[in-house]
Amino acid sequence: MLSGCASLLFAAGVAPRTVREILGHSQIAVTMNVDTHVSDNHRWEAMAAC
Repeated sequence: MLSGCASLLFAAGVAPRTVREILGHSQIAVTMNVDTHVSDNHRWEAMAAC
């Protein structure tokens, strides 16, 4: 469930450090590598920006 929360917070534009604190992680790498997932929409937006 935390991974869903983290992904939604990132999609809403919440800063990674803030998400880390909300989830209670001691290291931001845990938040970024374990608890977040890139949505298809974000992938398409990133590719469109190239």
